[in-house]
Amino acid sequence: MALHSKQKYASLLYLVSLKDSDNRIKYEEFWKSPSTVSLSWLALLFGLFSCGIFIQHSVTPGTAETVLPKIFDFYRTKCATALTNSNYAIPGRHKVEAAVTYLGVEYLQSDELRTGMSVLIGVISRVATVMGYHRDPDIYPELSVFEREMRRRTWLVLVVLDHAIALDTGLLPVTQKRPGNATRPRNLLDDDLGPTVTILPPERPNTETTNISFMVAMEEMLSMASEISDAASGLTLTIKKTMELNEQLEATWNQVPAPWNMSSVNEVAGGDNATIQRLSLGMTYQRARCILHRQHLVTQNGGPDFNDFHRVCVDAARRILQYQSELFQGVFSLPKYRCRVWFGMSRSISDCMTAAMVICLEVINQSKLDITAESWNREELIGLLTTSHATWKFSSRPSPETARAAEIVAMMLHLLESYHKNGAQGFQVPTTNNMPIFEPLSSFPFYDARNSLSTIDMFDWALWDREVKQLDDIARGY
Repeated sequence: MALHSKQKYASLLYLVSLKDSDNRIKYEEFWKSPSTVSLSWLALLFGLFSCGIFIQHSVTPGTAETVLPKIFDFYRTKCATALTNSNYAIPGRHKVEAAVTYLGVEYLQSDELRTGMSVLIGVISRVATVMGYHRDPDIYPELSVFEREMRRRTWLVLVVLDHAIALDTGLLPVTQKRPGNATRPRNLLDDDLGPTVTILPPERPNTETTNISFMVAMEEMLSMASEISDAASGLTLTIKKTMELNEQLEATWNQVPAPWNMSSVNEVAGGDNATIQRLSLGMTYQRARCILHRQHLVTQNGGPDFNDFHRVCVDAARRILQYQSELFQGVFSLPKYRCRVWFGMSRSISDCMTAAMVICLEVINQSKLDITAESWNREELIGLLTTSHATWKFSSRPSPETARAAEIVAMMLHLLESYHKNGAQGFQVPTTNNMPIFEPLSSFPFYDARNSLSTIDMFDWALWDREVKQLDDIARGY
């Protein structure tokens, strides 16, 4: 195996960044005698090569929009082959870390969150459980302090990815019930740790924006969001249960450290990594509010509780689309963050589709009942949908997933246009050069089902979720 000297140097930097002297020694030994290294460690090495190539490709000017080089797939395949041949189902050193690295590689190379990703993370989570990563590592005295803390970090990454992918694919998270008694890692920087550490340093304050504090906050929000999605998937969700879940959700959000918590889009400041993470957390929270209260969006019950739930649902949807606009037209428009658009697209599409459907139904509701909400009007809501459509339609990193998102939102705007033509007030068809900016409505899937509603009360959220998922499957050739 021959590697360019720059690739050898880059891969060594990745291993050094882990601050594991054992890895550095193995790396040097590998080049002296490649056949003697363990397959699981070799899988980890190939995975790091693949990740490094992706990062270099993404940050190099002029290459972010081009196809990944073939060497990326070469090392990705070698990582999978070495991991498989190591018999990863049998406990062993480096196997979970190598599997997590491979999961990251698969996530990097795809613009879409395929169902296969959920299956893959299920396998990896099971392997990690067999090896005891779900338990407090302090019960393993043979592990060093450094190794214990890294196991905590590995398990946290698995849980966060598990819940995030589950929400986007509609499948239950494998770690939903939080098996075991694993403690969360301390809020420490990488520079605070090393293989020679015998006592963990004091935890940094939660007001300091570190990747660990963000991941812990995201794990809390995703876990709560998964519980809400599971409860809302039933035929009915009682008012009592809705209020209980709402209290839990608000308590979870209020516990999010100040640097990550924001109550309005006006609190978003700066174009840095923390801003991206803050918006991601905010969208997760607002989507959970949407899903919890969306069943009350189509009810004709005029009670105060239902009106409050209705108002919360629409408000959450508005905020999601505002965050989308800020994220893609603000942060990702900056040259240094354009290479991260691919991640923002994949992570936020399902959130924005939920919000867009809520906004669409609210406009229809107002048109049918000839009412205007106290806090917003139809023009504002339609403007949010139009901006959302433009974000997907004219994405700087177009993909089949963004094209489908643009088509779905366009279908909604066409549906609102049909209400306008039938006499509904408060809607102006978006145009460019005096021409509609959307394709013919008949070209969009499941239009007939949506257009044939005789009453808004007939709307079936479960049907909507299934149809969007089915649309994804058809487009992907499943």
